[in-house]
Amino acid sequence: MENKQKEKKQGLEINTDFDFNFAVKLNPMLRWILVLPMGIVGLLMVQLAGGWIVSFMLRGVAEDSILAIVVTALFGVVKYCIFLIAMAATAPVTRQYKLRTSLVLAFIPFAVPFVLERIVRNLGGGIDSSMMVLNVGVVVVGVAIALASIRSGTNKPLPEPQQEEIPAQDPPSGETQL
Repeated sequence: MENKQKEKKQGLEINTDFDFNFAVKLNPMLRWILVLPMGIVGLLMVQLAGGWIVSFMLRGVAEDSILAIVVTALFGVVKYCIFLIAMAATAPVTRQYKLRTSLVLAFIPFAVPFVLERIVRNLGGGIDSSMMVLNVGVVVVGVAIALASIRSGTNKPLPEPQQEEIPAQDPPSGETQL
């Protein structure tokens, strides 16, 4: 039974110290190197799984309708939230510094819409300013939710380690206790 619990906690689960269980045993330098790739992996996992679901849900809806824009924006909030949480859970800092580290790492999601805008402009495409504002708003909300989640996760008191009770042993016969 105990062995199954140990096996279960080896995956992409975030532990009480707000670290990925698989990353705890890695070298801290390697963990810093993996911060951005893990954020991108989290973002891509949500994009691939959720993108299919969202496109299926919006199959009969016009692309520029308010429903499509709201659903796509909510999906974007989830992507950027997971992006920041994955980066923070990979960073090799102690529990009390996770929120501060997340605040610094939050500059990466904030840069994404501007980098994408620059790429589109360099490729000769036009930018819709209202969609750019919406993208920045999605990032702001996603990052705010991620920071709130990280704050609540790191402010929770740590669970007390459960100690096994050792049953009192009867003294061997013939011996008396004083």
